[in-house]
Amino acid sequence: MWRWLIPLSVVPVLGLLAYGFRVNPHDIPSPLVGRPAAPFVLRTFDGRDVSLERLRGRVVVLNFWASWCYPACYEEAPALERSWRAYRDREVSVVGVAIQDQPDAARKFIADFSLSFPNAPDPDG
Repeated sequence: MWRWLIPLSVVPVLGLLAYGFRVNPHDIPSPLVGRPAAPFVLRTFDGRDVSLERLRGRVVVLNFWASWCYPACYEEAPALERSWRAYRDREVSVVGVAIQDQPDAARKFIADFSLSFPNAPDPDG
């Protein structure tokens, strides 16, 4: 009986390892990828309205961020700004949505990274 205990305990560990190596930790499955977004209108920090309807026909990158989101949001902000500047004349729009953030902190984040694409607070918090 004891001679089978070690081999039998190794099998589940090997199975878990095999599963772990197959799964991409950066892959976030979503039933919404590739589907049309629900219509929305957002009031940006500088008082303009951004609506999905006005962006129809363009590729829209909708980025959710927060000033307290470190390091991810701090790393992606400059890349999004560069992408926006490079592709805005090629039917690509970037819209930032600050979630669960204080308005002053969000405005400072926008200024610190010189974000020129539209950014709005999440109306639901």
